[in-house]
Amino acid sequence: MRRPLSIGEIRQIQLGLLDRIDEFCTREGIAYSLSGGTMLGAVRHGGFIPWDDDIDLMMPRPDYDRFIRLFPGRYPNTLLENYYTDPDYPCAFTKVSDPRTVLVARNNRLNRFGVYVDIFSVEGTPEDPVDVPAYIDEFFHLSRDLHKRAPIHHYTTSPLVWLKVWLRRRFYPQASETIRRIDALRDRIPYESARFVGSIAGGTRRQFHFPAEMFRHYVRLPFEGRMVSCIEDTDSYLRQMYGDYMQLPPEKERKMPHMMGAWIDD
Repeated sequence: MRRPLSIGEIRQIQLGLLDRIDEFCTREGIAYSLSGGTMLGAVRHGGFIPWDDDIDLMMPRPDYDRFIRLFPGRYPNTLLENYYTDPDYPCAFTKVSDPRTVLVARNNRLNRFGVYVDIFSVEGTPEDPVDVPAYIDEFFHLSRDLHKRAPIHHYTTSPLVWLKVWLRRRFYPQASETIRRIDALRDRIPYESARFVGSIAGGTRRQFHFPAEMFRHYVRLPFEGRMVSCIEDTDSYLRQMYGDYMQLPPEKERKMPHMMGAWIDD
C-alpha cells in the first residue's frame, strides 16, 4: 500500500541513507564532504536548514569513482543511480535513493526517483579564471542535453508535455554520445594535478573554482545528532557560495526548494 510521507519522514529516510554512505566511506577510506546548503545547515543550524528538503554531498573525483564502483549492493533498500547504471538517467551526478519510495521533485518534473541523497564529483577546473566561464558553459550545455532527453514522469498526463519530450528525444543527441562528451570534459584536467577544483555538476557557477588544497583536509561536524564528514575550511567555502552565510534570508524566501511530494510502499 502506498502512503504519503511527511517532511519529517522524508528526512529520516535521507538521514538513513547518509548514515550508510558515511559508514561505507569511513570503512573504505573514501573522502566525502557535506556540500552546498547541507554544509550551510550543519554550520548554521546543526542539521537541515529548516526550510530545506535534501542532502547534498561531494567527493573528490578519485573517491567518487571508487564510491560508485564499490557501493552498489552493499546495503538493503539502497540504490545507487547515475548515467552509468541507467541509460535514461538525466543528471551528471549520482543519487543514492530508497527504492521503496517515490518522489516528485519540483525542479525535475519529468523524472521519477525515490527519496535520495545527491553526490557530486569534485573535478579539476581551469587554473586561469578567464578560462572558467567557457568550461562552465560547455558542461552546462552537455548537462542540458542530457536532461532534455529525460523520460516522462509516469504521473504526467498532458499530451503537450508528451509531445515536447518526444521531440526532445528525437532531435537531441543520443544519451551515450552526451555522456561520452561529459566524461571527456571531466577528464580534461586531472584532479590529482589540478590547482583548482569544483563541483561542476552542482548547478551554480560559484561551485566551480576552489583551491584544491581546500579538499585535502576534513573534519567531523554534527548533523542532526550524528557526526559526518566535511571539508575543514567551511568558512571559505560558504563565503564563496553564500556571502554572509550566517545571515538568515528574508522569511518570504524560506521555502522548500525541491519536493512536490513523496510516497512509500509499505
